[in-house]
This record gives sequence, structure tokens and C-alpha cells, in this order.
Amino acid sequence: MQEKPVIDHLKELFRHAEWADAENYRALLACKAAVEDAGNRARLHHVHLVQHLFLQLWKGQQLEKTEAADYATLTAMRVYGRMVHELTGIFLAELTAERLESPVHVPWFKDPDFKPTLRQTMHQVIEHGAYHRGQAASRLRDLGGEPVTTDYIVWLWKGRPAARW
Repeated sequence: MQEKPVIDHLKELFRHAEWADAENYRALLACKAAVEDAGNRARLHHVHLVQHLFLQLWKGQQLEKTEAADYATLTAMRVYGRMVHELTGIFLAELTAERLESPVHVPWFKDPDFKPTLRQTMHQVIEHGAYHRGQAASRLRDLGGEPVTTDYIVWLWKGRPAARW
């Protein structure tokens, strides 16, 4: 069996991440205490901000930061997250395999010799989101809610469903 090209695998991981984020929001929005939890909203903002900042780096854009306070509700934060995923999908549709090994300047790392590739920074965004989704699920359980399973393998088993925002 032939191995899937790296670019196709990365695109698949980003589709999974969008599905997982949407599922996470559905679970959070079903729990009144989670809807009102400012800490979880701040954590989710951090996830989407990092996704958005890296996307801006990949596209060579001026970095535009938002603040958690810009999104007064969990529903507003979900809209921000969905927008970032949609913009990422557009970027991925135009991405070529040749571009994956190009260096990305990450300005919050002050080491001038640190030059991760686009592929490596994409991997970082995927891992970062998964880490914080786990934290959000744990917090949801603490608040009396029911977390959902957003594992990659479960997504595959379910037939790679699209995100249901």
C-alpha cells in the first residue's frame, strides 16, 4: 500500500481539527455552567488566536491579534473559531507540497537561527489545538457537562464527517 503524501495527511488533520473543535463547542454549549465559564472561553480564544496567527504567518500577512474580551459569549467565540477554520481551509486548498519545506519566521521566538518549516508549524497548530481541546473537555466535566470524544481515530471510524458548527 502506498503511503499518503504529507500534504494530504496535513489537510486531513486540519479537517479533523475543525470537526473536533465544532464537536467540542456543541458539548460546551449544551452545559449552562460551561457557557458562562470565562476561563474556558479564554482558553478557546487562545486556541483560535494561535491558529489565526500561524495562518497569517503562512500567508505572509500582518499579524492581527484579538483579545478574549472581543468575544463576550461562547457563541461569539465559536463564530471566531469557525471563521479561522474556514480561512485555513481556503489556504490549504491552494497549498502545494513544494511549499511545505519553506521556512516560517515565527516572531515570538527571539532566536534568529530557529527557522521551522511550514510543515512543522502546521503540525504544531494541530498538536496545540488537540492539547487545549483536552483541557476544555476536562473543564467541561468539572462543570457538570458531558465531554465528547474528538479523537482522530474516532473521526476516521465515523467516516471523516464534516464539522457541524
